[in-house]
Amino acid sequence: MTNSVNQLIGNTWHYFDRIVVTGLDPLRVLEHQQDHKSISGIAEVIRTHIALALYVREIGAEDLFFFQRPLRLCTEHLDQHAQEAGLVSATEVARLLGQELAVGYSLDLRKSGRSWRYAFSHPALSYVHGGRAEGNGSKESLAEYLAYLQADDLTAAFIRDVALARRSQATLGQLTAVDSRVLAVPHSPSPSVAEVAFNLTLPTIEAASVSDIVRLRNEARDEFEVFRRALSAAIEQRLGTLSAGDASSVAESVNRDILEPAMADLRRKVHLSRRLLGVRSEATLAAGSLVTTIGLIGYAPVVVPGLVIAAGGVVTAVSDYLKERRDAEAHDLHFLWRVSREAAGRHD
Repeated sequence: MTNSVNQLIGNTWHYFDRIVVTGLDPLRVLEHQQDHKSISGIAEVIRTHIALALYVREIGAEDLFFFQRPLRLCTEHLDQHAQEAGLVSATEVARLLGQELAVGYSLDLRKSGRSWRYAFSHPALSYVHGGRAEGNGSKESLAEYLAYLQADDLTAAFIRDVALARRSQATLGQLTAVDSRVLAVPHSPSPSVAEVAFNLTLPTIEAASVSDIVRLRNEARDEFEVFRRALSAAIEQRLGTLSAGDASSVAESVNRDILEPAMADLRRKVHLSRRLLGVRSEATLAAGSLVTTIGLIGYAPVVVPGLVIAAGGVVTAVSDYLKERRDAEAHDLHFLWRVSREAAGRHD
């Protein structure tokens, strides 16, 4: 579950201020009692959720997460709940998903008195569904029944999430595996800025820990706001120029045509500012104010007490260096570069 938290922050830190997630509600605890039949089993479920909450606090992300009690929907009225949530018919989605789960599954059966205990799993599912089954039907018919049962449950969960997102006026995001296949793509003629932002991937910060990202976002709030405004403007500009496209394709376009070139330009400026000073030990200066200025922006040269460098090339180089460095600091995407520097473990 901590991996899901990390993935959520990795997909949302660059744009969103609040992540709404559903927590464990009292009725769900009672439902778990039917499965575990013991206090220790229920306690383990609760312990897992407490451990997750403590992890969120440990990485400093408690202000990002808002835990909401989940909505409760039945699987017998999928279309009705879908319409209430503003969706089209959910029956077809459930049917497609059921067909997918009815192939390539694994079903383990064990005799338990007059019934069977089963464990149904599928590569597309992140969990194993277990329970009891009565009767003497074939294993294949039971597997098909369980596949469509899971499809209905998952479709109901999706409708619930859509309804919660609408009620919270939030953008809905769903975590998937890298190799996930899309069975049915919802029609969205004009994705919102937030939907595109959720689909953005920022490869420059993949190596950064979530705690580092959250810390830098809090420490450099002004820089982050400049970056987010620039990101919003870039997405809006791209939405205005593309005739069609879903959120994912627009996000890919923003990455390819705007973010990556801008980051390359920013890295060039930072690299140039380093070269202008040459070897730092040779760029020692007697001008204390100038050294202080450079120190404030993180590139202070080594100062050797009592050593005076003659005027000329060194002062000119420092002047050019400061100009390039100011350009980099003022760049709209400087915050993203700052996080990428943290990810690479560089300490300038």
